[in-house]
Amino acid sequence: MSRAQTRRVRRRPSIDGAAVPEVVPAVPDSSTLPLHCQLADTIGSLPKDLAVMLISLGVVGVAIPGPIPPGASFILLGTVILWPGVLVRTGGPLAHRFPRVFRMLINFASDLHEGLDRRYPGSRKA
Repeated sequence: MSRAQTRRVRRRPSIDGAAVPEVVPAVPDSSTLPLHCQLADTIGSLPKDLAVMLISLGVVGVAIPGPIPPGASFILLGTVILWPGVLVRTGGPLAHRFPRVFRMLINFASDLHEGLDRRYPGSRKA
């Protein structure tokens, strides 16, 4: 078991005052996770090749503005795919302020997963 999957034991008092151990899972299921953590989980399982391609497209978009859309968004998305922990650490305030945007991004990433599975079976991590 990894460190994130280990279980914590929380002590709660019983009727007679003695502490009774209560096993609480350390990692909640995905429905109770905050939006930025759900998005990081969904985006983090995309192929790393896609992240490298997005970062490359972003660099070209920054260097040659014009026919290619602004590259900063591609660089940001590629970075989040490579390091989803960045979104977990920094995305909380944004998810709290803009929950509809994060739900839309979660749905988009889920559709992208389904499309990759349909077109290229086995192309992404399980």
